[in-house]
Amino acid sequence: MSLTPRLTLTYLLVTLGGLLLLGSGIVLLAGRYTAQQRERELAAQADVYVGYVTALVRTSAELQALAPNLAADQVLPAETTVRIFASNGVLLSDSAGLGPFPSRPVRELIADPLPLPVSQVASRRYTARPISVAAAPIGIVELSHSTMSEDKLRHELMVMTLQASGIAALAMALISLLTARSIARPIIGLTRRAEEIAADAPMPSRPVASRSVRRAGDEIGMLTQSLEHMASQLQARITEADSGRARLNAVLATISEGVIALDDTQAIIFANPAAISLLGAESIATLDQRLAALDIPRTAYELSEFEVQVDERQLLVTISPASAAATAPGAPSTVLALRDVTRMKSLEQARTRFLRSVSHDLRTPLTAIRGMLENLAETASPDQQPKLMALEGEAARLSRLVNDLLNASATGVLALVERRRIDIGQLAQQLCALQHGRARRAGIILTCRAADFAPVILGDRDRVKQALLNVLDNAMRFTPPGGSVETYIVPSGETVWLVVADSGPGVPPELRERIWERGVRGVELGIGEDDGGSGLGLAIVREIMESHGGRAWVDANEPYGARFVLEFPIVR
Repeated sequence: MSLTPRLTLTYLLVTLGGLLLLGSGIVLLAGRYTAQQRERELAAQADVYVGYVTALVRTSAELQALAPNLAADQVLPAETTVRIFASNGVLLSDSAGLGPFPSRPVRELIADPLPLPVSQVASRRYTARPISVAAAPIGIVELSHSTMSEDKLRHELMVMTLQASGIAALAMALISLLTARSIARPIIGLTRRAEEIAADAPMPSRPVASRSVRRAGDEIGMLTQSLEHMASQLQARITEADSGRARLNAVLATISEGVIALDDTQAIIFANPAAISLLGAESIATLDQRLAALDIPRTAYELSEFEVQVDERQLLVTISPASAAATAPGAPSTVLALRDVTRMKSLEQARTRFLRSVSHDLRTPLTAIRGMLENLAETASPDQQPKLMALEGEAARLSRLVNDLLNASATGVLALVERRRIDIGQLAQQLCALQHGRARRAGIILTCRAADFAPVILGDRDRVKQALLNVLDNAMRFTPPGGSVETYIVPSGETVWLVVADSGPGVPPELRERIWERGVRGVELGIGEDDGGSGLGLAIVREIMESHGGRAWVDANEPYGARFVLEFPIVR
């Protein structure tokens, strides 16, 4: 059904329903008012008649003797019927032949009613009053009259209401039709205009709606103007979006990085030429096969990166989920970015080989120099000791720099040459014994507390030794003469803690993460003095711990100083 018939029918039904409800209400109120008036009239007549009877009789016997004459007297209107009952409910007189039994109003006034049925006609209205002499009941008067006149009045009012509603419905049908057409015509015009916009039809210079739509004085006219304004704005936005899309496609077509966009069904919806070339595909149609052959995932819940080998090239693939603002239908859900890192990898490998070669070549003479200095320090005279200690310190610093260069990892995770079972407590005791001479010369008390158990870990012994030596070296360099450095082991569930605690200046809480970063030295953070370190020692310690599946952190030592903790998984 179209809009005009629906509006017409709606207006007609609403109007007709309102008229019928109004007419029914009037009929109901009129009938109720008439019934109340007749009830009040009947009650007043009953009161008058009781006074009349009371003036003529004084006892029950007199009432029984005069009851036929009293009921026949024309004291009340002709339509009112009188029946007189004894106080026990026995009928004494009946002027209308309504039966020998009392009505309900009479039954309610009988003190000790006999087991008599009720005699009451449905089309009559009844009322009753007691006849009392000196406060003693001697009988009951019942008055009633027919309700046919009231029913007739209600029927006539209902017929008049239906007739008026029919006439009003005919008039309203015509008015509703005209009103519905005046509303539907501009809406139909607006609908056609919206369909043109939705179909991306050419925008006409003037509105295509009917004459009634173009009126600007009412809400529909305002809606028409708004729709035309929206159409022009939409066309401008579409033009701008097309221009932006063309610029973006031009940029993506010229960059060297590959970009692939996939929808929520993992289907490729965009790929620039660089992506097709880097993956070795012939076209975007064969790109699906290349992604499957290289095991490149198509979905991601968070940003992730990994490398793949494609022919002679090393590609870095970055997979990122689309932002929440780009989840509209047809928008990409996952974006793959491809970058050729072959040359970067080659340069990194060349740099690593060069650094390891140079540092390895420097390590041998440095080891010899440090050994000779230690031997000379044991036999030198007291006046030569300060100079030898200075030379030993510089040699140790140069040795640390060479070790950092040799052991630095480009990826942040050191490769473990060989994993074996290591008694971590025994290793800590051995390293402390090696550092006792240095601690004695520096005026530091170095202690190594034995463990109550034999914790065994699985790892690269050289790397674990390197991590502990770096932490011990760091603790002794920052501990002043007269201070102490203590090493001990603490079990912690499925792990074991190797703790190195010193009495140096400590590490402020806000700097306890920064000291593990590459190239960050203590003097730059305001901790200790410049000892010429490279800032790589603690970074290497953390890399070694992560490669063993453990952790490394620092917190405060009590009452002062720093406490470095190396946590290893225990082997059962």
